[in-house]
Amino acid sequence: MILSLGEDFRPKFKQIGELTALFPNAAHLAVTATATPSCIQSLSKILQYINPTIIKVNPDRPNLFLEIKTRLSNLQKFSKYDDIVVPLAQELKTKRDKFPLTIVYVESLEALGYFYQFINYELKEEQYIGEAIPENRIFGQFHKDYTSQMKQHILFELRREEPKLRLVLATVALGMGLDAPAITRIIHCRPPTTLEKYFQEVGRAGRKGQKAQALCTSITTI
Repeated sequence: MILSLGEDFRPKFKQIGELTALFPNAAHLAVTATATPSCIQSLSKILQYINPTIIKVNPDRPNLFLEIKTRLSNLQKFSKYDDIVVPLAQELKTKRDKFPLTIVYVESLEALGYFYQFINYELKEEQYIGEAIPENRIFGQFHKDYTSQMKQHILFELRREEPKLRLVLATVALGMGLDAPAITRIIHCRPPTTLEKYFQEVGRAGRKGQKAQALCTSITTI
């Protein structure tokens, strides 16, 4: 993800290698949670590392249960999501603040809108804890076109130990740098484009060592 987003998301990243040239005798350390062998090679080149010492650790997380389920084909524009959104809405309505903190990654803004409107209709006035204002809603959305104020609110809530917010519908805009220890469930409406992205996104669950679940739905068996 660092490489795929580096040009646009963090353009200064690809200039970090200049520090290596400026301070060749200084110790340099680069760390990342996930990186494929080809990614390690590319990062070493960008950072201008020559024969670096590489320390790797098995990314296996025993507390994180990975699950794959099939869903309806893409010919079903929105109903293909009903096996996900219907039980989610019912569980959220029943458990409210006891609902396990969950991120649902959707594949498009259009799909996100369907999820949001469905849950909004199902919960009605029960979607708030306290006063009926956006900041007290128990579910929310996060995407590149969302207001900066609400993005900051979502991130603030996710980082709390016991957030009011229990469910976030998100695109890949909810990405690098998120450390939210209370998250216990990640749901993908379709597989990410790379295994590296998958590990990045499911790795946000169970960060305190608590039991966590990652569910990925696909039209075919992976």
